Amino acid sequence: VRKAPKNMEDYLSSGHIGLSFLREFKGGIDDTLKRQGQPRRVEISVSNFSTAGTYLRGTKMLVTLPALMRLTEMKDFASVPLPFQFSSGKMNMIWHQSYQEDEQHKWLRKEMVEVVKSLPEK
Repeated sequence: VRKAPKNMEDYLSSGHIGLSFLREFKGGIDDTLKRQGQPRRVEISVSNFSTAGTYLRGTKMLVTLPALMRLTEMKDFASVPLPFQFSSGKMNMIWHQSYQEDEQHKWLRKEMVEVVKSLPEK
């Protein structure tokens, strides 16, 4: 619905979909921008990468996600590099404690780690 942000000013003046796993919104992108004295305007916060496209479709908002998302859930959307330096954060696997000793779940976690290790750095 919109053109890509042309610069940092355009990026910051846009509405954003934020990603936060916490009840109170907090994200790595926002921490980086606040350190630079340039906070963004988060209009919606989602708890996982996969749902961002649902909220993005048909709006003029932006969402900042890992680049590899453009190959899967975000393949129907345009993407551009960020207009600022950002060191990618750490990714964590989270599961309910009841699955800690489940053999099938252990296998799945091991497979996921192997897939991530095989991905290109950028």
